[in-house]
Amino acid sequence: KLIWMDTVEECKYEDTNKLFSPPQKYDVRITRLGDDTEAFDLVKKCMI
Repeated sequence: KLIWMDTVEECKYEDTNKLFSPPQKYDVRITRLGDDTEAFDLVKKCMI
């Protein structure tokens, strides 16, 4: 499974920003950082 950690709008390195292209296909997209419980729940879902 592909988990996209989409939690940063822009990197501090401009060359990285220019090269980055978001994935077209992913199984889970995370748009904010959560707590450990949320992380463990996500791992459980991905293992099914």
